[in-house]
Amino acid sequence: MSNYIKQVLVAGTGYMAKEYIKVLKALKAEYVVIGNRAESVGRFTEETGEQAYVGGVEHYISEHKELPECAIVAVSHGNLYQATKALAEAGVKKLLVEKPGVISFREMEDLLHIADQKKTEIYIGYNRRFYQSVRKAAELIAQDGGLQLVAYEFTEWAHVVEKTPHPDEMKQKWFLLNSTHVADLVFYLTGRPRSLTAQIAGGLEWHKAGSIYTGCGVTERDIPFVYQADWSAPGRWGVELLTAKHRFYLRPLEKLQIQEIGSVKVEEYPIEDDVDRQYKAGLYEETVAFLSDDPAGKGLCTLEEHHQNMAFYQEISGEVY
Repeated sequence: MSNYIKQVLVAGTGYMAKEYIKVLKALKAEYVVIGNRAESVGRFTEETGEQAYVGGVEHYISEHKELPECAIVAVSHGNLYQATKALAEAGVKKLLVEKPGVISFREMEDLLHIADQKKTEIYIGYNRRFYQSVRKAAELIAQDGGLQLVAYEFTEWAHVVEKTPHPDEMKQKWFLLNSTHVADLVFYLTGRPRSLTAQIAGGLEWHKAGSIYTGCGVTERDIPFVYQADWSAPGRWGVELLTAKHRFYLRPLEKLQIQEIGSVKVEEYPIEDDVDRQYKAGLYEETVAFLSDDPAGKGLCTLEEHHQNMAFYQEISGEVY
């Protein structure tokens, strides 16, 4: 893999940044880490033994005339846009940005404009696309002749989310910040909706847009779909993929279960998922795709694709972007 490895700038010193660094080390990639506050960088160094630059992305740019060609942006949700914008404007040509990348259409349109001006590739890090369970399901679906129907659930655990330290502004966009892991995965496997009927009910103090979701439609690949979620009731993320021969279950998404036609028995399907056990699931293959010459061809979500998806995320969730 060393033939395509470039030096990578990693913005962030939190959990996701540390997970990316584990992968970069395994790939023998050179990297530089940028943190913000001295306190967080100190914790990062103590936990990992790695050094990081203190002062944030914009300060780092001001002190360095030459920047790496590639960057991974893994800062907090509210700072993703600003860090990505600064790096793109400074000349970094290839960026992998943790989801959701932006929290508004204004931010999205600004990044699209900058990317076009600077000839910069920007990708959004939806690592569920790269789960070994998902890759195997896609392979088996193709062998069966394709999908006939998809059903998915994106229930969130409200009692857990409300206690997290995320700012209220972020929680009010929780579908975009978190549930889109499921929606993006479904769109990736089936195509985005061509028609969509969405219904929203309920609401929570920390998510006033709604808490109970149902919907149905047909994708641009002519695959019917249905979805549901109730954030105020028990549940979990899950995707069911139906072909003429099998029903495939991704529940949890890391596991693949299969049901044969004519049987009610559901069995776990064996997958080679060592890489998803050794690293944060999906992250190794996602990073390999990013560092390749054809990230989009290998499954990464482009900024343009994410832009189109956001219109449907808003319709499904009732959130305002």
